[in-house]
Amino acid sequence: MYDVQDRISGGPATKFIYYIIKNKHPIDQTELINITLLPRRTVQNAIDELIEQQVIAEKLGSEDARKRIYYPV
Repeated sequence: MYDVQDRISGGPATKFIYYIIKNKHPIDQTELINITLLPRRTVQNAIDELIEQQVIAEKLGSEDARKRIYYPV
């Protein structure tokens, strides 16, 4: 069976961020940083790559419009 995770390109951090989003969605960037212990810039770069690959999507937070919530497509 063909899994979305098999077609994700990028480094280990990108794949790790996808794994966390896939299993803990919906999740915001602050939660991703706290769970993975990766630097903010690394998490943001991974999110940008995953959005570009169209395997995750983002929406504005309901309580705080500055927050972005991520979930798998």
